[in-house]
Formats: sequence, C-alpha cells, structure tokens
Amino acid sequence: MSSAIAGRLANADGGGFVATWLAHARRPPEAWSGRRRFAFAFLVALAVFLVGTHVWQRADLGGAQLSRSLLEQARQNLVEARLAATRLPALRLAAANAPALRDATNWTSADDLHAVSQLASKHGVELLTLEPQPLAGTGITATRPLRLTARADFAEWLGFLRGLPDLPTLVVPGDVTIKRQGDMLTVNATLDTFPALRPVFARHAGESTADADDDFLFFDPFSPVNRPVMAEDASLRLVGLLRNSLRGLALVETSGGVTAVTVGDHLGVEHVTRIDAPGIGLAGNGRTRTLTFAEVAS
Repeated sequence: MSSAIAGRLANADGGGFVATWLAHARRPPEAWSGRRRFAFAFLVALAVFLVGTHVWQRADLGGAQLSRSLLEQARQNLVEARLAATRLPALRLAAANAPALRDATNWTSADDLHAVSQLASKHGVELLTLEPQPLAGTGITATRPLRLTARADFAEWLGFLRGLPDLPTLVVPGDVTIKRQGDMLTVNATLDTFPALRPVFARHAGESTADADDDFLFFDPFSPVNRPVMAEDASLRLVGLLRNSLRGLALVETSGGVTAVTVGDHLGVEHVTRIDAPGIGLAGNGRTRTLTFAEVAS
C-alpha cells in the first residue's frame, strides 16, 4: 500500500523526488549513511541544548538572576550611603545642638526677669528698671530683649556679666552704656535673651579659663587711682608688666602713685605706643623712648 502511495506521489511530482525522500525515510537507522547520522545527531544535540538552556534560565541554576538582583541592591545601597554621607555634617550639627534646643514657649519673660534679678542680687547690682520687650523671631532665632538700668561699682557689674553664661537660657549683653555718678556707676544695657537656647558649654569653658584669669591683674578703668597722670614733670618708673599675644598691661609708678596703662593711654604729655618684653614705648614732644624696669625717667 505504501508503495502505491509512493508511486502516486512520484507520479504527481513528476520527478520522483518525494518517492526518493520517502524511501530514505523508511530506511532503518543501521542503514543510514554517515552524513545522515551526523545531521540527526546534530539536530538532537541542538534540541537538547535549547531545552537545557531554557530550563537553566528558568530555574536560575547558575545564580545569574540572583547575582543581578544583588548587584542592583548593592548599587541602591551605595546611592543611599552617598546621600547619607552628604547629610552627615548637618546631622552632626543637629546632634550637637540637640541638648541646647528646647521649646521657646516653655521659657517666658517672667523667667527672664526672675533669672536676671537673682543674678543681679547675687553680685550686688541694684536694678533700677528691668523691662522685657516682645519676643521677636521664631525657633532658635527667637529673641526677647531686656532693657535694664542698674547701679553698681565696676567689680559688681563685671561679676554680673561673668555670671550670664550660668543662666538657664542664653543671654547676650549689648548696647551697654556706663556713666560714673559719685562713687557708683549707672549702667544702661540691653540683654538679648534666646529662650530656645542655653549655654551648654559655659561650665566647661569657665573651668578651662579659671586659671588663665588668675594671671591677669584686675583693672578698674573708672577708679580715680587708675586715671592717667597728666603732669609733665612726673617721675615714671616701670614696676609691673603683663602681656599675652593679644594685649598688654603695664604698671607705672608716678608721682601720684601707681597707675595701670595699656596701649593708647597717656602718661603726662606722652602716650603709650607699645607694650612688649623690654618695656613700654612712649611717644611725645616729637620723640619716642622705651621705659624699662631698670629706668627711672624724669
């Protein structure tokens, strides 16, 4: 029957090609030629390779998809780390200031009056007037000025100013005017209070500078004893010298007693031009000279 079908197909084709192809297809494998066996083996191998590749990719046996996922996650983490690094200075600043920040509404003008009044009483400063002003600004820039008029001597007022960093809130003095009236000083000043801030490092700063302050001589510029001598024939003798990299202070004995001078102060017709290790420089009457510890000038 198959021969009949092959014959009909061959007749229909007119060349016998189909009959020849069917005849080759009906041959058993052991009768195949070497070329046919190679071609068949190649097709089988290709099919197995394609199926295996598909199964490999779907099952991710090589971990390629996992590797790509991990790589993408690593890239995302790197971007986030770089972003965090750019924010690090701001975060450090916020963390450093966090203990100093608080709600400004928790500190009122009554608290300002109470704290300043206690400090003034502690140092012997007599408050004549103390007037709180309206709160200006918001957040950490919120400021409430206090205008005060006080009576005290120079040591008492200096102690009051040095006690401001110990208050519960940050207080900055400004617009200070001092006038002598008799034996006392009349002080007009504005104290700017920052309700949202407090001087966190005031205690440590005070401890670190306590010894340094002991090296400086207390000088009251309003004391009559410390006023510059203006006599032209005064005998001058250098008896003390104190200086650092920023400023200097010299003690000069005159006919009227011992006076403390700094650069720019007058001694008779002369004025102090410098204070250094050898002594103090004096200029006047068109000449300059240096007054040392061993020298007595008249």
